[in-house]
Amino acid sequence: MKNGKDLQNISINTLEDKVAYIHRVLQKLINYEVNVANYERKKFLHTYNQMLLQIGIVLSSIIIGILAILFYVFKSIQKDHTQLEIAAKKLKIANKKLENVSYTDSLTGLHNRRYFNFIYERELKRAKRNKSYITFMMLDIDYFKQYNDTYGHVEGDFALKSVAKVLKDTLKRPSDYVFRLGGEEFGVLLSDTDESSSAKLAREICDAVRGRELRHENSKAGEFVTISIGVVCCVADDALDDEILISRADEMLYEAKESGRDRYIITSNVSVATTKPIVEEKIA
Repeated sequence: MKNGKDLQNISINTLEDKVAYIHRVLQKLINYEVNVANYERKKFLHTYNQMLLQIGIVLSSIIIGILAILFYVFKSIQKDHTQLEIAAKKLKIANKKLENVSYTDSLTGLHNRRYFNFIYERELKRAKRNKSYITFMMLDIDYFKQYNDTYGHVEGDFALKSVAKVLKDTLKRPSDYVFRLGGEEFGVLLSDTDESSSAKLAREICDAVRGRELRHENSKAGEFVTISIGVVCCVADDALDDEILISRADEMLYEAKESGRDRYIITSNVSVATTKPIVEEKIA
């Protein structure tokens, strides 16, 4: 070997020491690299965990914020929905009251002429469709003008309300309709009531009105307030004219008045031509 010792002259022990030394140096280098790698790994994991924690906090904050917004929106919608339901109920009640007002006579509480026009058409169509009995009564307080002139309009209103109460108390079925048609004139529309039952109801109404004993000193029909009734009862069919019940009941009412009042007259004749009444009864 040039410029050095001959390797052959190096002892085995020296060579082993050199190799061991080199091994120790390499081991230290390896350990150093491992330590550095572990440190970098720990540092990376720490940074990674910190980032995960921060991201978790941010995401949790976002989720909580979204949930809070959703909860607020839900509560607002629920509140608005509740208010809408309350408003809808109030509107329904108001509409019902308005409808009742538009269909109700304010003095007597009976249905008015407007409601009569609606119900009359509906019930007549139903009776025609079913080929069933339909009855219409037209009622008039006897000598009501004289009653008003004698006792005043306050007592006149009381007499109207008394007659209305009689009608309400006598006609209680859901299919019985009672109307104040105007002034002292009332109307009654009955379904599925034959001629005999219609006459019985008319008689009961006359008796009940007289039985209230409202004194009427200027009446020619009696000492108390009385009522006259024109009644028409028939089985409806397609040939029945829509206005015939009204006109025939009006004719029967006229007959009742001409015959002395305080009575009902009933017919089942629904021909257009005026005919003699079938039943004429003076209430005893």
